[in-house]
Formats: sequence, structure tokens, C-alpha cells
Amino acid sequence: MLTDKYLQMLPLACLTFALQVSGAAQTQIVEVDKAACEAEKGTQNCAHRGIKGDGNIHDVSVNAPAGKSRFLGGSARTLRQNLDNDFKWMCIMNPPQPPTVENSAQRQCTDQAQDMSVERCTMTRGNSPSLTCEYVNSTGAKPKVVELCGCWK
Repeated sequence: MLTDKYLQMLPLACLTFALQVSGAAQTQIVEVDKAACEAEKGTQNCAHRGIKGDGNIHDVSVNAPAGKSRFLGGSARTLRQNLDNDFKWMCIMNPPQPPTVENSAQRQCTDQAQDMSVERCTMTRGNSPSLTCEYVNSTGAKPKVVELCGCWK
């Protein structure tokens, strides 16, 4: 019956509405580095956070600059503390979901930072737009610093 079909879809519709109201966006995040942000006449804002080699999830968030609300994209780089002089290892913005052991290689940061992975990245809209990514640095890995940048207009 047609009514039963709509009743079955109701929980999904409620969840979709709740996510929209909360401002959390599960859309693909465009990779936008500093040069690309400048080319789009956007404003880049970056945040830095140390990530211990403890195997736990660590959030890194960056807020939009004052007066900017249209999110263009983001980028993330990392360095190994006391080993690297600049942020030269890249981390992806769109890791496969959900994070699993099977897709861990696809979620790794590049080269000498492969012992750290990106769990997920999300952006929020509204009064306080922001970009947040979750990272796991393997147990016993060298501590790292993540530079997470977002580009807004």
C-alpha cells in the first residue's frame, strides 16, 4: 500500500532533516590549498594541533574568518615533530567512509606520515561555519602536528 511505503521512508526523512538542522554536512570536501583559495578570491584560515602517537582519535577544527560563510574547500598537511622543518606530508579531505581496517591504506597521510590516518572530515554551516577532521596517529608513531586549512568567501 502507498501509505506503508511512506511510513517506511519516514525514519530516513527524519534523520536527513536532523542532519540539515544540525548544520553538519557530509558532502565531498573539495581539496583547496592556499594557491587555489587565492585564485578563487577566498580567504584561507588555518589551525594547528599536535597529534600524539597514541592510536586515539584527535579532532582538529578551523573556523571561518569573520564575515565569511561560503565554504570553498580545505586542505591538510602534517609534519613529524622534531624531524621535519615544514608541513610537507599531505592528508586527504575525503577519506572512505566508514573508516575500516580494510580501507586504512586509503586514509593514510602521504610518505613519511603514513602512520597517521584521516578518519573523517566534516564542515558546518550557519552562524559559526567550520571545518573539522579527525586523525589517528598510530600507537608508538612519532608525534605530529596537523595544519588544517579551510577556504571561505
